[in-house]
Amino acid sequence: MMTQEISAFQARFPLSAKKFSKKLLGKMFGSILVVIFWTISIGFFLFTLLPLLPSNPFFHASYEEILFLAVILWIILTLLYAMYLRTYIRRYFYDANENFITIKKGVFAPSEIHVQYQKIQDVYVDQDILDRIFGIYDVHLASATSTSSIEAHIDGVDTNTANALRDYLLSKISGHSVSANMVTAVPERTIPADVSSDAFPIEARYYAVVLLRGVITTGVLSAAIVFAIFKTWNLSAFVVVALALYVVTIVVQAIRLSTFRFVFTQDHLMMRTGFLATTEKHVPYQTVQDVILNQDFFDRLFGTCSVIIENATAIAVSRRGRARFSGIMIPGQTLERGKKLIEIINSITSKNKSFVVGL
Repeated sequence: MMTQEISAFQARFPLSAKKFSKKLLGKMFGSILVVIFWTISIGFFLFTLLPLLPSNPFFHASYEEILFLAVILWIILTLLYAMYLRTYIRRYFYDANENFITIKKGVFAPSEIHVQYQKIQDVYVDQDILDRIFGIYDVHLASATSTSSIEAHIDGVDTNTANALRDYLLSKISGHSVSANMVTAVPERTIPADVSSDAFPIEARYYAVVLLRGVITTGVLSAAIVFAIFKTWNLSAFVVVALALYVVTIVVQAIRLSTFRFVFTQDHLMMRTGFLATTEKHVPYQTVQDVILNQDFFDRLFGTCSVIIENATAIAVSRRGRARFSGIMIPGQTLERGKKLIEIINSITSKNKSFVVGL
C-alpha cells in the first residue's frame, strides 16, 4: 500500500518510531489473555462436558494439541495485526492551519475530525504504563463534543514533541495567533503569585477522609466478592478480602495524592497527576464554565473540601467508551483555602474574558 504524504505540521511534530512497538506489544498482551481464556473454556467443554453425553464422536484431540493450535492462531493473529498496524501508522495524518487542526486515521473505516482552536476546551497529555516504558505520550484536545474526546488526539509522540505540540495548541487557544479573517482580543491577566500546589497543598487530614471513603467502598466490594465465591455469608473470608482490597485502595490513593500538582499560569490552569500512568491537563481560563466548592459527609467531618473547575467537556466520553472527567479537581483543601481559590479563579475568569470578532 502506498505511503500517504505527511503534512508540514506532521513533519514538525512527528510520530515516534516507538509507536508501532508499543501498540503491538499492548495488543500481544491483550490477545494472549483472550487465547488463554478460550483455550481453557474450550478444553473444559471438550474434556469435561462432552464425555457426559451418551456418545461423543465430535472430537478426539488432546489438550496439548488444542493448546498448540491456540498458540499458532495467536501468532497468526499477531502477524496480521502487525501488518494492519503498519498500514494504520502510514495512513495516520494530521495538519493544522490558522483556524483549526485536522486529524485523520483509520484503515478500513477511516475517520477525520476538524477542531477549531476557539472551540477547544482543554488540552491534556497522558501516558499509560506501556507509554512510560517506551517514553512516548498521547496529546488530547477536546471541544464540547464527545466525538472530539474520542477522536481528537495525536498518540505516540516523544517527550519533546508532546511538549512542543501542547504549547503550540495552548498558544492557539489563547489567541496568540491572528488569522486573516478573524481578530482575537487577548486579555491582560493579573495572576496572583504562586497559585499552585505548593501554596495550596493537600491537607494531611484529607488522608483520613480518603481512609474512611475506602472503608465503605472496599466493604461493599468485598461482600459482593465473598457472596459470588461462597454463595453465602462468610465472615472470615470477608475480613481477608476486605483487608487486602483496603490496603491496595489506600496505597493507590496515597500515591495518586502524593503525585498531584497544579499551577495557575498566565493563560491556563495546569494539573498533573499519576505515577505509572500519568496525566497532565491544561484548561484555558476562557473555557472555564463553573467553579464548585464540594464537601461530602467525610469532608465536613474533617473540615476539608475540593475545588472543582469545570469547562464544557467536564464529563466527556473517553476513547475507550468510559465517562471521563475533563475539568480539574483540586482536592484536600481547608474551607478557607478552598474559598480563596474560588475567589482567585472567579477574579481571573470574570475580569479577563477574551472575545472574537470577524467572520
